[in-house]
Amino acid sequence: MKPAAGPILRRAGLLIEMVCLVALVTQGESRRVVAGTTVRHLLIAGVALGFLLWAIGLALLLRAARQARALK
Repeated sequence: MKPAAGPILRRAGLLIEMVCLVALVTQGESRRVVAGTTVRHLLIAGVALGFLLWAIGLALLLRAARQARALK
């Protein structure tokens, strides 16, 4: 992967997580269903996906920093 992948994944993960959290909080007690799954469960999955992307981005950043230190 390119060195810029880490920060991009971290920012995208935080954005997805924040949007899903805001939508989850503002949704209230809505019982909407999309593709047989409640919207509340989809938003919770979005929060988990955002956190996962953030963690992968952080791991890529740490790996790139470790490799840069090893080359010095």
